[in-house]
Amino acid sequence: MLPSILVGSVVTAEGQAKPFVLRTASGKVELGSHQLPDRMQARLAPEARGAIDKQVRDQLPMRVREVRVGQFCCAECGRWVDVEQHPNRWPCH
Repeated sequence: MLPSILVGSVVTAEGQAKPFVLRTASGKVELGSHQLPDRMQARLAPEARGAIDKQVRDQLPMRVREVRVGQFCCAECGRWVDVEQHPNRWPCH
């Protein structure tokens, strides 16, 4: 069973990190909000992560360099935080 939401960040072709939320019921990707992940997200198989990567890329109008499932980049310090494994470290400031 999939979590109700999946979270992470995309890195645009220009190198900007933008958070995303993928709502699994609708399949809709929303950019721009940081939400902590459902605890089940950390248990996703590698194949599911590949499918998430593809789904996020397919829905966004910009070129995407990288999809980082379960990770957010701090806008202040540039540090990446794995919010699946360490949700208590977000926000980092």
